[in-house]
Amino acid sequence: MSDVGALDAARLELGLTLHELWVAYFALGGRCDSRALGAYLDGTGVTTDADHDVIVHALNETFVDRGRNHPMAYRRS
Repeated sequence: MSDVGALDAARLELGLTLHELWVAYFALGGRCDSRALGAYLDGTGVTTDADHDVIVHALNETFVDRGRNHPMAYRRS
């Protein structure tokens, strides 16, 4: 999906390691292991729309925790 690059760019902008993002994602109910998450973010893996949105939610919560807006769009409402 074309928006996957934006997810990894947001992760890098926030200064999160893959492990830190995975912990936040897993805590919110994400179902992928860290290896699958990394593969998805580098464009070599796939995930469901629901898991994509959990990744987005983890990123958006981090943006908000740092006093910023939540710029990442969800796939599903």
